[in-house]
Amino acid sequence: MRVRVKLLSSLRQLLPAECRGEQTLELPDGATLADVVAALPFEEHFGAAALQGGLGNVAQTLVNQVFEGNLRRPLADGDEVVFIPPIVGGCVFSTF
Repeated sequence: MRVRVKLLSSLRQLLPAECRGEQTLELPDGATLADVVAALPFEEHFGAAALQGGLGNVAQTLVNQVFEGNLRRPLADGDEVVFIPPIVGGCVFSTF
């Protein structure tokens, strides 16, 4: 089966530049979200410790535009998986 994978923002660096943050993966029938994670260089880039307990420390995941936290979620042919890095924000204080 084929799954379309998009990596947004800083996660794009995990793929070759010519991929522009998007790649189609060929996976066996019955593949899960964990198989997609294993097929990409997350561990190589972030280290095994960053992935302990899931991918939440590294990225939020959407499958077909719905947030998904279960790496055991089975995928189907034609699914789209998007990885978004955590967003760190802050407060802006004003002294008016």
